[in-house]
Amino acid sequence: MPGFLGVIGDKRSNNELIDLNDPRYNELITNEIYGESFYLARFVNNKFLNDKVFFENDKYIVITDGVLLNSTFLKEKYHKESISELLIEMYEQCGETFFEQIRGSYSCILYNKEVDNWLIYTDHLGDKKVYYKNSYQGFFFGSRIYELTKILDEGRLDNDSCLCMLTLGYMVDDRTMVKDVKRLLPGHYVKINKGIVEVHRYFNLNNTPREDKSEEAIIEEMDSLFREAIRLQFEKDREYGYKHIASLSGGLDSRMVNFVAHDLGYKDILNYTFSQSNYLDEKIAKDIASDLNHEFIFKSLDDAKFLFDLEDILKINGGTSIYYGVAHSKNNLEKLNLKSYGMVHTGQLGDVVIGSFLKEPNYNQPIDLTSYVYSTKYKDRLDTIDKKEYPDDEIFKMYNRGFNFALNGNLAFQEFTESMSPFCDVDFLQYCMNIPLKHRVGHNLYFKWIVKKYPKAAEYIYESIKAKITTPKVYIRSKDFFIRGTNKVLRKLNLPTLYGYNTKNGMNPFDYWYRTNSELKEFIDSYYKQNIKLLDALNEKELRVMCENLYNNGITVEKLQVLTVLATVKLIIGAKL
Repeated sequence: MPGFLGVIGDKRSNNELIDLNDPRYNELITNEIYGESFYLARFVNNKFLNDKVFFENDKYIVITDGVLLNSTFLKEKYHKESISELLIEMYEQCGETFFEQIRGSYSCILYNKEVDNWLIYTDHLGDKKVYYKNSYQGFFFGSRIYELTKILDEGRLDNDSCLCMLTLGYMVDDRTMVKDVKRLLPGHYVKINKGIVEVHRYFNLNNTPREDKSEEAIIEEMDSLFREAIRLQFEKDREYGYKHIASLSGGLDSRMVNFVAHDLGYKDILNYTFSQSNYLDEKIAKDIASDLNHEFIFKSLDDAKFLFDLEDILKINGGTSIYYGVAHSKNNLEKLNLKSYGMVHTGQLGDVVIGSFLKEPNYNQPIDLTSYVYSTKYKDRLDTIDKKEYPDDEIFKMYNRGFNFALNGNLAFQEFTESMSPFCDVDFLQYCMNIPLKHRVGHNLYFKWIVKKYPKAAEYIYESIKAKITTPKVYIRSKDFFIRGTNKVLRKLNLPTLYGYNTKNGMNPFDYWYRTNSELKEFIDSYYKQNIKLLDALNEKELRVMCENLYNNGITVEKLQVLTVLATVKLIIGAKL
């Protein structure tokens, strides 16, 4: 559970707050600082340690976690040798919004003793999580909800957040399932000056279209930015003498990371893939890795054992998203010896950065909270949830479906090392978001970029469409129509479908596993039966009815949504029978 934990304004001794000798910190680097009315602790993994600052002098305290990709550039710009000196200099020269210049997955605590000013940052995309609660006892914050709630006097369940979990499978805005515990939003920082707590924004993603460039010019500029994002990541590995490791699947995003890295000369790469055996993800990734002459490891998910790690995952993600998304990555990585490898290079968010969450090139679509739900049974109730203001539906989806949900999967990597996706490089991301939707929707620009700049990457099947991206669209549409139609008929006949949850022809065939794996079925059913009564202890009658309905009448993914709620109630809220 890497990260940091802090309390400002609470005069309890540090011994009452956290015990760094606890066995769960044995594999982490631990330190602590405390004063008359504050306590700070860090517990970080042992990768990229020079980037992870733990510093105090007579004027400042600086604590960071993560990887600062542009540290070399910034140290040259500000003429500083160490990152602690660099961050202080940036703050003194540029003020509180200095963090806008940071590139990477990075969080920071900076305390100016002379003016009693605390600043707590997350990165532009909120990849390094920070959660907090402001109460009469003080300001409590940390990188993990599980750790944070251990030092809070009480944890109450937030019903709107439970509704989010039972429909969307993730939290909206700054919510968590613990009432009054909030997530620090992407591109934001907390300021505490003489006891006054404020939350400010230093970065705001926008999708204002730029109409002044041809499609050819856009492809060239986009490619240049992507190659620079790749360099930043892979050179950070080299800075520490690490070898490279990168995910690879049947999709386009991880494929492009590997092809472009290879083209730039980063060829000593270990690729890994996990899926159901013999599914397209395994077959395609194996072919690509072989042709690029990369090392390749495949981890079968056939036994579905990663789904047994429910409570371990809840301690990592705090119930902020359906647990299986973190579980399969953690299950895979913990089998690997990562000692000589650097960050995990992924393709996170690629299809919605060069592409879009939107299906039509219309900026005026109303914000739709009900799209991308895992369960439709209670989606109509989502209208009752208060949402923060967003300029349009694409920005709403990027911050919530993208940053809040998809990037939650990085928590698995951060248990062992660091991770980054070049698609999440803020300069590349912002450039792509300003490309007009007419170019991005339907992977139009994405496909053209690949075909023009990296044509060999287009020679492999794209798992999502079960065809190459150069295949005529009329054929892709007819094949998709046939698969959808056939699946619909098979579902009505209660038979396994061609692709999806109910057949082994999928990366995560949950219904197939639940139907054929008696050990897994027993685990899921037993956990539900043993813990559904916890909601009675909290007097959550309506929530219990919702969970019972979803579990008894839903598909396996909906059962996992219910289990995520129940495990959160047990481990985070602390309800007991």
